[in-house]
Amino acid sequence: MLVNILEENNNCELIFSAELPNARSKRYIKKILKKYGERVLLEEATLEVALLSEFREEWIEEAQKRLGYNFLKNFFYKVENFKVKGKGHPIYFECISFFSKPLSPEHYKGFELELKIPEIDRENYINMRVDEIFYDLAEHHLTDENVKPPNKVEADIKVIDRDTGEELEELSESFFDFVETGTFPDIILNEIKNYKAGDTFEVEFKVSETEEDEWLRDEYLGQTLIYKIKINAVYREVVPQRPYTDTLAQKLGYENLEGVINKAKERQALYEADIYEDTLFGEYLAKVAENLQLKPTENMIFATKLELGIIDEDGDSLIEDSSWNSDEYIIREIFEKVLAPQIFVAEGMCMYEEPLIQMALKASGNDADKEVISDKVLELALKKNIEWLKMNIEKLVTVKLIDYAPC
Repeated sequence: MLVNILEENNNCELIFSAELPNARSKRYIKKILKKYGERVLLEEATLEVALLSEFREEWIEEAQKRLGYNFLKNFFYKVENFKVKGKGHPIYFECISFFSKPLSPEHYKGFELELKIPEIDRENYINMRVDEIFYDLAEHHLTDENVKPPNKVEADIKVIDRDTGEELEELSESFFDFVETGTFPDIILNEIKNYKAGDTFEVEFKVSETEEDEWLRDEYLGQTLIYKIKINAVYREVVPQRPYTDTLAQKLGYENLEGVINKAKERQALYEADIYEDTLFGEYLAKVAENLQLKPTENMIFATKLELGIIDEDGDSLIEDSSWNSDEYIIREIFEKVLAPQIFVAEGMCMYEEPLIQMALKASGNDADKEVISDKVLELALKKNIEWLKMNIEKLVTVKLIDYAPC
């Protein structure tokens, strides 16, 4: 096998390529297909299964010799950006990222962290929570008005595969629920607002890669579906309006209106505690990364978005842009995944991977898939590492609260 170091970025990422003779590639492919059967297509993710485990050590050894670095194994971050190219040497893949500086106490403890908490309109939030409590008294009354979210609707839904003309019974249903985003595909949600009780209509749409319903996307990608809908009844939502009274509060089980307000204040206090914890955790991880001189590369961000299903292999977005899939949020995901376990271990804690996997396998029975069990164990271990770190941050550093950050 030929291993080439193509590029070094920001002193923390290496781009590798590997060329395998055709015969050897075919043997790996056969091995993969035999293991996974027809469930896995022969593409980047499939090649990764065999190639990453087989050649990772060779990559590291070769890179250490050529660059003169002594890499720490635990500080490697796997970047899953694999590509298939050419005929003569069909496999090209990239890359492994690493930290150039090992974690030590001064990187993650003993420093002062300046923390900016987003400013919020507390009074407005408390009023909103009072409204939420009284929402439990909402009633629904029959109406002859058009459908209007979040009204409830009784409807018969029959879904047809346009190409075969056959009914898809797993999608057809007698529906009685709230009409809101997520209940139906958006194209149907937008159309149903034009109708009222007694009306019937059809909506045709093709399931694409941008469809939010993951199950619908997995099962019917590329198919054109025809939804035949008959609206039997529409129920208009009626909720209590301000000013609220003691009588309304008593219907909810409170002594008076003041009891509802106090409950809203309790909920608000929990919400603000969550904001504090989340802000502290994010700022702390960013500071530790800064101390380590760790800056995620574009490739690491790309790979993480790919892994989370935010983009496809070409980098095209699969979901609507929001704060939850921004680069800032993805970088925090990387920091959580990489730094939390290292700090956990540096503080003298230990979660030995292999014994945990063996225990899980034993508890799951002889037919359990070791790879699935291993992934689950690592996922749970990471979750525990993060929980521990969140609980102990203020024992590791001094927190200084400064002026509010803009929302």
